[in-house]
Amino acid sequence: MVVPCPDINHCFPGVSCILTNDSRASYISCGNCPQGYVGDGIHCRTQCQGCNSTFEVCVGPEECERKCKPSCQNKGKCMRNGTCQCKSGFNAPDCSKKLDALGQVGTESRDAKMMKKKSCSKRPCLNGGTCMHFSGRCACLPGFKGRRCQRTLAKPTLGYLLPATSKIGKCQKKCQNGGVCSKLFENRCKCPPGFRGRYCQKPKCKGGCRNGGTCIDPDTCHCQPGFQGTNCRQVICDPPCQNGGVCRKSGRCKCLTGYKGAQCQMERRGKKRKRKLQTKLQTKQYYY
Repeated sequence: MVVPCPDINHCFPGVSCILTNDSRASYISCGNCPQGYVGDGIHCRTQCQGCNSTFEVCVGPEECERKCKPSCQNKGKCMRNGTCQCKSGFNAPDCSKKLDALGQVGTESRDAKMMKKKSCSKRPCLNGGTCMHFSGRCACLPGFKGRRCQRTLAKPTLGYLLPATSKIGKCQKKCQNGGVCSKLFENRCKCPPGFRGRYCQKPKCKGGCRNGGTCIDPDTCHCQPGFQGTNCRQVICDPPCQNGGVCRKSGRCKCLTGYKGAQCQMERRGKKRKRKLQTKLQTKQYYY
């Protein structure tokens, strides 16, 4: 089942979040990569089946670009014939030379020096990045940045975001337990059944937990000693009442007629003796 993603970096852009249930727990996984990309749904890279790796590089889904050797620098463009078209103010086969005021080739530019020192052809990309030989930089996967994709992007500060197709609700913290940031109320999550709180961080027990009980899971109360039941309403008499006695809210037993004691375990002797006397008198009257 497709569900909103927990945050914008959970899956590769354009990949749906899917609610997966197994025997242990439920979790949100990522679907298939978009057309033209391959990967696990979290990290996807461009796929170009028609590129000739000898003189072309894949820059987009089925989009090949001619490689120039050496690579074009200072934002020079690699042409189809394999040569660099330099920006104004630069020259040389790889656009590495900066022209002076007279249009003469001067010293190497800062970009050219950086290219030689930190080109990804010499220092490989990290975290699944792809080396763009024409620029010497790495094309990073979502969640990473830097020349070699060595830096991790910070998680969004506004927490849970709704899909881009809707008006984006913003919450200061990430909604928990499958909650969704509300579009109607600022900084508040819309919670699924069984949870409550601004960020759906608290379990909800229908009817509440009474007599000092605590809600620990959806519709599950942890009762204080002496109480039990769904909402901890039922009082426990320990030891239990006997002979049909009923446990009161005070924790004491209410005994039936003819019984007494803390647990109604004893029979009242007075009433038993009275019954015997009545029987004896009836017998005497019969004989007289």
